Amino acid sequence: MSDLTEQLAAMKRRLDENERELADLRQRVSGMVPTKLIPSAGGLEGQVSVLQSSMAGMFAQNAFVAAGDTREAEDDGDVVVDPVVFLTLTVTADTSSETGGATKKCGYEYDVEDAITGYKYAGTGTSPPVAAIDPIVSPHHWVRPEVGYMEDATFGYGHFDNSGNLNVDWINEYAQQEACG
Repeated sequence: MSDLTEQLAAMKRRLDENERELADLRQRVSGMVPTKLIPSAGGLEGQVSVLQSSMAGMFAQNAFVAAGDTREAEDDGDVVVDPVVFLTLTVTADTSSETGGATKKCGYEYDVEDAITGYKYAGTGTSPPVAAIDPIVSPHHWVRPEVGYMEDATFGYGHFDNSGNLNVDWINEYAQQEACG
């Protein structure tokens, strides 16, 4: 009888430990996934705006996006969590006319800020000076068509690599559409 009691007590301890770990996990990820996105008037721009504000809101709740943070990857045992950084982009004055064309690739470069904190990572006004970002040059991951007119980006996301360098992963730059003839 005592063996059975000991086994039940051990199972109860493991169950309690698992419940504590689950509660800890729930607390760590709470707010990281939006529960719903409400469609809005305004077509695609309205939907993008809702998505951006939802994403910004969910990350604003987490300590690693607060102003002044180092934004280093968080080591959690076997898994390295590399936080996403939401960015606002402004085409530099030097490249604003490099929209691309029928035989020319777009050449936009961007001043880049944190969309949540407003911290400026690259471009005009950084101290110490940091060159504007060309999102198609390594280590960035954006790909443009070889030719064609492009609309400049205003928003994007990226991450910091192990060396602390910002890598732009995606921006909302897109090809201009021509009217049918």
